[in-house]
Amino acid sequence: MLFYFRRGKNASETCKKICTVYGANAVDDSTCRKRFRKFKEGNFYIYRHKW
Repeated sequence: MLFYFRRGKNASETCKKICTVYGANAVDDSTCRKRFRKFKEGNFYIYRHKW
């Protein structure tokens, strides 16, 4: 996702491209939107923590 974000693509385009390559259930559109929101905030840390 970060790859496409840095190339100026939007979340919807990115989701479609990822699902084309990895399959229809690879990523949800809402997940892409959330991640793009974080990227726009400057948060590029993509791993989840379970505290």
